[in-house]
Amino acid sequence: MIVENRLIANVDDHQLAGDAAERAATQSLATVRMKQRAGMDLSRAEWVFLAQYVQIACEDPPEHDTRPEAVEYVPLMEALLAVRSLRKGKDVDLDWYYLGNLEVPETSFDEEKHDPNLVPQVVARIVQQLKESSTPRKPVFAGRNFYVALRDEELKNVPALNGALQPFLTPLFRLAARGHWIREQQPVRIHRPGIAPISDPHIPVAVAGDFHLSADVSPDGELYLALDLGKRDVMYPISSYPPIREFATMLQELKPGQFWNSTNFAGAAMARRDQPVKFSFHRRRDGVRFDFDEAEWRCLQELFSAVLSDPALQSVIDELTMVYGEL
Repeated sequence: MIVENRLIANVDDHQLAGDAAERAATQSLATVRMKQRAGMDLSRAEWVFLAQYVQIACEDPPEHDTRPEAVEYVPLMEALLAVRSLRKGKDVDLDWYYLGNLEVPETSFDEEKHDPNLVPQVVARIVQQLKESSTPRKPVFAGRNFYVALRDEELKNVPALNGALQPFLTPLFRLAARGHWIREQQPVRIHRPGIAPISDPHIPVAVAGDFHLSADVSPDGELYLALDLGKRDVMYPISSYPPIREFATMLQELKPGQFWNSTNFAGAAMARRDQPVKFSFHRRRDGVRFDFDEAEWRCLQELFSAVLSDPALQSVIDELTMVYGEL
């Protein structure tokens, strides 16, 4: 029988509590990152630990945030097959479990007439849909399957496991970092003495209409934005990558007639009878609201799109996706 997982505080199974447990979990994931950078193999316990946060990333999205993009499930599905390919025997129960989580009807498989190719066929079909469909159905429990495979499959050996999963480690770590941020609200940032700080890239100030947006990067690689609202005579700061991504997503997804509610920001795009749509937002912690017409809202969209896609900033953002995950 498959037993659902509970989050392990660290790879040594120490029972910690509160802030100490959070620090242990963050440090354990940072250790996985350092091993990844050094090209070192992970222990099976470390792979299991990583997979727990991958599961969280898939199943526990923050308020109003979407689950991972469809394309992010592709390496996860392929990693499941990579683990399963290392099994020593035939485990029908595990295959039933995988297929059930992939929403395959029980009538599609029979314990006495078990087809070992059924799981690969189903995964291949889902991967194709994820790649080709404009609105694919996301396999939300793919992370759970990956975790259980690493925990319960009878595998050949750890070197073979690392060889099979190495091609997927970077996208898997991004998912794990996302799950870690959702659960722990901590970045997976490596602080080591003697490591040179990140050089501050020159990012030109973006201008759209009456608004200006400037970006700054701290020595530890954190991103900070400052939005100059022009004639309103307001400089509006947005600090750290998760709120920045949340704000940029709000700008793109908030449509007329809708409300927006997420962790840091709330917004609305409403109109009174015979009046143009008015867009507004406020940061939850201060409640200060700003209103914009449609043209101004488009300027905000242009600003954030320009800055976050600036080539000078891409190496910083690539690193931030390893610290916080794809948000």
